[in-house]
Amino acid sequence: MGILSKKIAIDLGTAYSIVAFDDSRPDWRTASFVAVERKTGRAVSYGDQAKEMQGKSHQAYDIVRPLKDGVVADYEATRQYLNYLLDSAIGSGFSMSYKIFLCVPWGATSVELKGYEYSLQRRRTKLFLVREPFAAALGSDLEILGDEPKTIVDMGGGTTEIATIASGFMLQASSLRAAGNFCDELIIRQLRRVLNYEVGLTTAERLKQEHASVWPVIDDYKIEFKGSRRDTQLPDSGEIGSHELRSILEIYAIQVEKLINSHLQRLPAEAQLAARNKGICLTGGTSLIKGWQERLEKRLGIPVRIADRPTHSVIMGMKKIIQSPSNYRNILKISQKIYSS
Repeated sequence: MGILSKKIAIDLGTAYSIVAFDDSRPDWRTASFVAVERKTGRAVSYGDQAKEMQGKSHQAYDIVRPLKDGVVADYEATRQYLNYLLDSAIGSGFSMSYKIFLCVPWGATSVELKGYEYSLQRRRTKLFLVREPFAAALGSDLEILGDEPKTIVDMGGGTTEIATIASGFMLQASSLRAAGNFCDELIIRQLRRVLNYEVGLTTAERLKQEHASVWPVIDDYKIEFKGSRRDTQLPDSGEIGSHELRSILEIYAIQVEKLINSHLQRLPAEAQLAARNKGICLTGGTSLIKGWQERLEKRLGIPVRIADRPTHSVIMGMKKIIQSPSNYRNILKISQKIYSS
């Protein structure tokens, strides 16, 4: 049966995408970027290579992020990028057909999802949608097929999604179109406005991932960064304090707090009690910013845990689905039904 049909899972992220297989091949992770030639509109580079071209004065090329806030921002770039992922995943292997399991945000509209369908239209392929909260919860080892409600907070690159799931059904979902990329933008904006420095995305990501926090769980210290002075237009080094980074991200942290609190208050009584007593699970790359657990436990009064591999929870959940799709028929049916509504 293996040669007749192969299954491929794609976690299409705003910042990074991950591809997984139903065989022994390792997962493949690459940046969600496309380099497009301005003159012809032709894509010339994808993934990590395209990201490295960003900010390096390639005047002949536009460096495009196909997705913004978790949904399609550029339909043609998305089509080209998805086909790049799929072509790379298929490689030199052969199969009579391919079942493509594509992870999509819960909050994506039917119009936005048609963009994904359009992007993956090709012979010998059948597309299955999986709503991201289901995959994130499965990959975080939450028992979402049982009767007890489980609450997952998925903090990715483009969106922050909260879902409470029981017996394989979505009891309630809430979404915020801001996450890790928004944090990067906040850092870039503040360095420009206050310190008079221009820095690139790579520098902002490094400051966020290595030094930022949302609660005072680390001692304050100074971090050196490289950029260019806006007044001289020359390369230079600057400094920022870890407490300043925390202040910069406070805007996003407050939004997340309010979203979780509102979500919990709107839950049915039994599900609300389960969340209050058993807690919630955080996953996604943005959950790795220091201090989330301490902040949310203090401010919301609920137990909080971080998934074991937050950056891979979604694709780990997708792998569970493609390895045993019959066990998750209900999840696949719900995802398809929402898409067609």
